[in-house]
Amino acid sequence: MQATETSFKELSSELKERNPHRQFEIVKKAYEFAAHVHKGETFPSGRTSVQHLISTAKIISNTTLNEETLAASFLHDTLVSKKVDKPELEKLFGKEIASLVEQVQKEINIEDKNVNIIGWDLLSKIMLASAKDIRSIFIKVASTIDRLMENDYLRKEIADRKALIALNVYAPICHKLGLNDLEWLLEDMAFKQLRLSDYLSVKDLVGETREVRQKRIESVKETISNLVQKLGIKTSIFGRTKNFYSIFQKMEKKPFDEIYDFLGARIICDSVEDCYKVLGVINSNFNDLNHKFRDYISEPKTNGYKSIHMVILFNGLPVEVQIRTWQMHWDDEIGLAAHWQYKKHKQDKYFDRKLSIIKQLMEWHSTRKDIELKQSLKTRSGEERIFVFTPRGQVVILKEDSTPIDFAFAIHSDVGKRAKGAKVNGKAVQLSHSLENDEVVEILTANQLQVKRSWLGFVKTDKAKSKIRQVLGVKEPAIKKSHRETSRKTTDMTIRMANCCRPLPGDEIVGYRTTKRKISVHRKSCDNIKNMKGDKAMLVTWADTKKDYSVELKVVAKENSSLIPEILKAFSSNKIEINSTNAKAGKNKITTCLFNIKIKGKKQLDAAMASILSLPFVLSVDRT
Repeated sequence: MQATETSFKELSSELKERNPHRQFEIVKKAYEFAAHVHKGETFPSGRTSVQHLISTAKIISNTTLNEETLAASFLHDTLVSKKVDKPELEKLFGKEIASLVEQVQKEINIEDKNVNIIGWDLLSKIMLASAKDIRSIFIKVASTIDRLMENDYLRKEIADRKALIALNVYAPICHKLGLNDLEWLLEDMAFKQLRLSDYLSVKDLVGETREVRQKRIESVKETISNLVQKLGIKTSIFGRTKNFYSIFQKMEKKPFDEIYDFLGARIICDSVEDCYKVLGVINSNFNDLNHKFRDYISEPKTNGYKSIHMVILFNGLPVEVQIRTWQMHWDDEIGLAAHWQYKKHKQDKYFDRKLSIIKQLMEWHSTRKDIELKQSLKTRSGEERIFVFTPRGQVVILKEDSTPIDFAFAIHSDVGKRAKGAKVNGKAVQLSHSLENDEVVEILTANQLQVKRSWLGFVKTDKAKSKIRQVLGVKEPAIKKSHRETSRKTTDMTIRMANCCRPLPGDEIVGYRTTKRKISVHRKSCDNIKNMKGDKAMLVTWADTKKDYSVELKVVAKENSSLIPEILKAFSSNKIEINSTNAKAGKNKITTCLFNIKIKGKKQLDAAMASILSLPFVLSVDRT
C-alpha cells in the first residue's frame, strides 16, 4: 500500500472517530480525484503533491469537520495546475466546492501579483476582504503552513520570502479570526526560518516542548475548575501557552526571567459578583505575585477594557490568570476594546467591522447547524474604500462607489482618457456603474480620446476629476478659504521651516516671529519652542501645496540580509523617492540606517514608517 493511501486512511479514521455519524464520502471522492490529477508531482523534498494535500486537509480538520471544506482542501491546487477547469469541478463535486476551490486560486493569484507592490498590512486586509466564503482563507492558511515544511529544501531567499509572507500576511489574518493554533504555527515556523539562532535561544530558555506546557495548563484548568465548582459558581475556563515568537517579542522589552505569562488561564463568569468570588477562591488556594495584580473591572482601561489580571504560582511556576464576565469577554474579543485593534495590528474601523462579524460566527459555529454556518460565513465588506482587481489579479484601491472611469485613471491616465467601455466580472457595464468590493474590472479602450464632460457628474476620485478637466480645458473649482485663514495670509513676510524639527504638511505647527518680516514654523512638539516668548507666537496653517520635503529617517534593526531591500520596498510602495542612504553596523549585530527621503507630507511618511516598523527584524523607526 502506498504511503499516501495509508495517510489518507489514517485521516479518514480520525474523522470518523470524531464524528461517527458522517461518512465523508465526498472527501474520499475528492482525495481520489486529486491523487489522479497530481499523480507523479513531487516537491523539492521528495514529498508528493498528494501528501501535501493530505497534510493540508489534516490541518483543516482541526478547524472544521465540514465535508465541503475538507473536500475543497484536497482540490485546492487543481485549478492552479490548469489540468482541470471549474465546470468539471462543478459537475463532479457541486457548485459550493468548486466555488471554494476557485476562491483559493484567486487568493493565490492576489498574493503572487501584489506581494511586491503593496505593504504587508494592506495585503493581509485585502486577502480577507476578497473572501466571499471565509473557509477559503482556512484552506489557504493550512496550505501555507504545510508548504513551510519545504523551506529546508529551497534556496534561502525563496524560503525567507515564504516565511515573511506567512509572518506578516497570514499570521495577522489568523489572529484577527481567532485561529490561535494556526497563528502559533505560522509565527514559530517563520521565526525559525528567519532568525534561527534567536529561535534556538528561546527554545533553550523555555526548556520544554509545547505539549509539556499544554499538559501543565490543563492541570491548572482542572484544579481551578474543581475549586469553583465546590462553591457552585458556574464558569468556563480556557488555557493557552505562549509560543516562541511571542516570547521572543517580549524579550525585546524585558529579560526572560521577568516574563510571567508563558502559560495563561482565562476564567469567564456569568456576573461581576462571580468574578470576585472566583478571585477569592484563587487568593485562598494559590500564592500570587502581588505586583502583577490589576483590577481592570473596578478601574477599566481608557479603551473600556475590563478584566482582573493576576499571576499565580502553580507548582512553583508562574501562570497568568484573567477573570472576566462573558460581556467583558465579548467586548474584548469582538467589540470596540478588541485587543487586536490596539495591541498587534493597525486599526481600521470600517474593515474591522466585517471581522467582528466573522469572529461572532466562528464562536457560534459549535452550536449552529452546518447549513446555517455555511450561509453565514459568506460575507461582504467595503465601507469608505473598496478593493477591486485587474484581470491579472493586481489590486486597485478606490473610494466607495467609484466607477470604471475612476478605475481606468487609477491604472494609467492614458487608459482613462481612451476608455470606451468596461466589463465587471466578465459582463459589460455602464462607465457610470458603481464598483463593489472584490470585483474584477476590465477597461475597453479606443485609439482616440473618449473623455466626456458628463464623466465629471459621476466619477469619485480626485485623480479622475483632475485628468478629465485637463483634457476638456475646464478650470479646477476655486477653494473657498475661511475668513480666519484669509485674515492671516501675508505677502510681505518670509516664512521658513525650522531646521530643528522640520515640519511637514499634516504636522501640528506653530509660528514664531523671529524679526518683523520673518516667521519660523515649528512642530508643536518641538523642544525649542518651550523657551520662546509667547507674545511672538502666531497662528499658522498649512496651505495646499505640491512641494516636496526632505526628511531624515533613522532605522535601527537586527542584522538581516533582507533589511535594506525590504525598507526600499516600503519606500517604493508608498511612492517615496530616496535622496541618500547610509547604513552602519554596530555592536550585538545591530544596524543603524539613515535615509534622506523626499515626501509630500506626514500622511505619506507615517504610512512608510508603519510599513518599516512591521518588519520582524526592525527595532525602531524615528524621524530625525
